[in-house]
Amino acid sequence: TLHCVLRNSTTWSSLRTQGNGNPLQYSCLENPMDGGFRYSDWQDKLFMSFGTIMAITHGSGLPLMMIVFGEMTDRFVNTGGNFSLPVNFSLAMLNSGRILEEMTRYAYYYSGLGAGVLVAAYIQVSFWTLAAGRQIKKIRQEFFHAILRQEIGWFDISDIAELNTRLTE
Repeated sequence: TLHCVLRNSTTWSSLRTQGNGNPLQYSCLENPMDGGFRYSDWQDKLFMSFGTIMAITHGSGLPLMMIVFGEMTDRFVNTGGNFSLPVNFSLAMLNSGRILEEMTRYAYYYSGLGAGVLVAAYIQVSFWTLAAGRQIKKIRQEFFHAILRQEIGWFDISDIAELNTRLTE
């Protein structure tokens, strides 16, 4: 199977022969990656840009959570480390309100970071999926029009199931 991109932007995955037995001539690009996003318009590029920005935001969520967790652990240890046990110890001497207040603040930080990461991940996947779907639609339309431009003899030697499969995959 030969995978090549034609100069007229039609994608084919295998060589076929004409009715006279001669192979069809395909003019392939030197480097198929040159036109990687040639089916994308400005909206698709905007979606991909925003999707990439949200991917970076999504990826920065874990390091930020590690920083918050480290600070929370430091506060927790420092609160316990500043306590000295006198001879006449009672539980009333512990100031549990201060540590509870600080841990509640860190819980809010975690909740905010988690919500931000969730939204960023959703936008990332949505925008990239939307851009990909729009480009696939354009590729399928162009492939369909390329099939319709073929000579009638080409359809006699081509398997119709293969054409249907290529349009839907």
